[in-house]
Amino acid sequence: DVALNNLGIEVGSVVNDFLRPIAQQIHDTLAPIEPVLDALTYEVISAETLESLGLDGAVALLDRNNSGSIDLMDLIDIGSGVDNNWDFVFAAQNMLELLDILPESSDSSFITLGSLVIDGDSGQATGSGTTSVTGDLGTLLSDLEDRGTGIQEGRSVTAGATPRDGFQLHIFDLANWAQLLSGGEADLFTYEMPLFEVQTQLSQRLFTVPVPIVSFISIGVNAIGRFEAFADLRFGYDTFGIRKAITSGNYLDALDGFYIDDRGVEGSEGDQPEFGMELALGLEAGLSAMGASAGVGGELVFNAEFDLMDVVHDGRIRLSEMLLMVQSAPNALGSVPGAPIPEEPEEEEFFDLDALGGLLNLVNAEARLDAEVFLFADWPFGGSDDRGHSWAADVFSFNLLNWSYSAPQAELLNLGTQSGGTLTLHAGSSAPNRNPLYPGGVGLGLSFEVADGPESFVL
Repeated sequence: DVALNNLGIEVGSVVNDFLRPIAQQIHDTLAPIEPVLDALTYEVISAETLESLGLDGAVALLDRNNSGSIDLMDLIDIGSGVDNNWDFVFAAQNMLELLDILPESSDSSFITLGSLVIDGDSGQATGSGTTSVTGDLGTLLSDLEDRGTGIQEGRSVTAGATPRDGFQLHIFDLANWAQLLSGGEADLFTYEMPLFEVQTQLSQRLFTVPVPIVSFISIGVNAIGRFEAFADLRFGYDTFGIRKAITSGNYLDALDGFYIDDRGVEGSEGDQPEFGMELALGLEAGLSAMGASAGVGGELVFNAEFDLMDVVHDGRIRLSEMLLMVQSAPNALGSVPGAPIPEEPEEEEFFDLDALGGLLNLVNAEARLDAEVFLFADWPFGGSDDRGHSWAADVFSFNLLNWSYSAPQAELLNLGTQSGGTLTLHAGSSAPNRNPLYPGGVGLGLSFEVADGPESFVL
C-alpha cells in the first residue's frame, strides 16, 4: 500500500486558483441575463424617500421582497396580488459581484485535510480525515453560502421557497480526491441557484350590463391575462478538467471541469428544460350577484421551454462542448463536426433563425399555442386558484400550433476523413479523432465510445 499522510491545502491557493476562476465562469454564464436583472431590481422609489415624506408604514406595505426599496418586482407583486419568490434574482446579482468580494489572497498557511491510502492490490484509493474550515477562509465560505441563497444586506431569503443545495465546496473532502486517484470523477464545488418561479395575473373589467328586472344581477366581461416563468440553474466543478490538464500538459484545460448541470428542476433524473414560460390572454363573461359570480372564459395559451444542449448526454455541459457547438453551423454538428458557419445571404430575411449562427446549437426549444375554454365561480373568502378564481375547471382545449427547434446531435462519430482520393479510417492510433471534441478529450470522461478494438468497417 501507498500512504499519503497529513495532506494539506494552501488557503491562498483555494481563493486564487479555485474560487476566483469559478467565480469568473459563473459570471460569464450569467452575464447575458444581467440586463434583465437590472430591470427587475430598478429602484422606483427608495425607503428613505418614503420615510422622509412621513410614509413609514408604506415601506412594509410596498416592499414585498424585503430589498429595502420599491422596485419593479414589488410592482409586479402588487399588481398581480401574488408574492413571488425573487431569491433567484438576488442570488444571480450576488454571483455577478462575486469577483469583487474575492480579492486575491496572499495567505500561505495550510489547512490539514487528512490522509490518503492507495491499495497495493486493487489500486483503489481511500481518504480519511475531517476538516473544519475556520478563520478568514471559513468566514468567507460562510458568506458565499449566504450570498448563494439570495441573502443581501438587510434582506433574508423568501420563507417557504423551494429547498436548494446552494453553494457547496467539496475540495476539503479527501474522499473526492481518492475518487480522482482511483480513476473516477468527483465534484469539488457545486452551486444550485434558488429556483426562479414567478407568476402574475391581471384582470380588467371591460363593461358591465345590468340584467333587466333583476337589478341585483349583472353580466360582466373581463379581459384577463397571466404570465408564468421558471429558471433552474445548477453549476459545478469536478475533477474532469484536472485530469484533462494532466494529460494534455495545458493547465488551461482545468477550466473544463466547470459545467452547467443539465438534470433540470431540483436535480431530477433525465434531461429537463432550464427555462420556461407561459403566457395566456383571453376574455371572461359571467353573472354576478351579492358578491358571488359564475361564468365562462376562453384563453389563448402560449407555452415555451428551452433546454440547454448536452452534446455527450452525461448531464454536464462543459466549456469545450459549448465551444464546439457555437463554432459549428446550425443543425450540422452531427453530420459535419466543426463545419464553418455559412455566409449570410445577400437579402436579409425579416426573421431568420440562421442569423443566430452557432448559438442555436446551444439550446433545444419547444413552443405551442392552445385555445382553452373553462368554467369559473367566485364567492366571498373562496381563495384563489391558478386562474385567480375560487374554482375553475377546463371544459375543452385544442392545439393551434406546435413548433420546435432541435439542436444538432453529436452521436455520429467521425469514423473517417477523405482528402482527395485518400480515405483515412479513424482506427488504431487515429481512434481519438472519432471524437468531435478531440483534441483534449477522448478517454478523459467524455461519453463517446472511441477506444480502439476489434472492429469492421464497411465501405
